[in-house]
Amino acid sequence: MTVELLYSIPEWLIGLVTLILLIVSVEIGYWIGLKAKVEMTQQMKAQISTIQTAILTIFTFLLGFTFAMALSRFDNRKQMVVKESNSIGTAVLRSKLLPENQRAKMIELFKEYVNVEFSITSRANVPLKERKGKNKTWKQNDFRH
Repeated sequence: MTVELLYSIPEWLIGLVTLILLIVSVEIGYWIGLKAKVEMTQQMKAQISTIQTAILTIFTFLLGFTFAMALSRFDNRKQMVVKESNSIGTAVLRSKLLPENQRAKMIELFKEYVNVEFSITSRANVPLKERKGKNKTWKQNDFRH
């Protein structure tokens, strides 16, 4: 399994590097502008103002779409958590129909599964051993009809 590059780097470091690159690029642009020494006419200022307005409008739409997508992903994740919780509850109830020796083992596997699933905040950091434990729970007894 490969690990994505940006998932292994802390968010604050990514933000800091982005901020530094932004500041450096603004400074480079400023110094290039000083070297060019182009005199601004009123017509050029009006054109720059129009371009600036268009760019800010595009950024506004981009920000709006980003929040809309994030909200959609949050709602999907919330629905998936509810669906998984219901599935776990149903499977636990069905495991009570098993013979006593299998029932105790299944209840223990479900406890382990819930601890692994809900105590770790990021799925990217779940060790392979724990992910395999989840599969063992579901393979122990197939609850599907």
